[in-house]
Amino acid sequence: MAQTKRKRKHRGNAAGIVERPAHNSRGNAPAASKGRPKTKAEVRADSQRRRQERMNRPPTWKGAAQRAGVAAALFAVLITIFFKESVATSVALAFFMLLVYIPLSYITDRSIYNWRQKKSAQPRG
Repeated sequence: MAQTKRKRKHRGNAAGIVERPAHNSRGNAPAASKGRPKTKAEVRADSQRRRQERMNRPPTWKGAAQRAGVAAALFAVLITIFFKESVATSVALAFFMLLVYIPLSYITDRSIYNWRQKKSAQPRG
């Protein structure tokens, strides 16, 4: 049988207050806090700015160690599965590869960073 009363949608929180985003009367707040969606141009500019910030950040040993850790773990899993080695052997090989991957990853990141810095310093033409 059809329902005779429409169900009400829940609005608000436990205290009964409906929270709305703050509205800036001066108009100098970012688009997200004004309650309107960003335009495609604003989204594109924001993503380009974030990419430039990420690309201009110098490499760190922490980032190289994290990347090397993931690669070494993947290496251990693949050695165990495809070459049917024991887990102990795979872990030992992965630890050795970790010691190789960390400086290799940092040197690679550093050389790419230096190349990008030199490329951005050159005048376009």
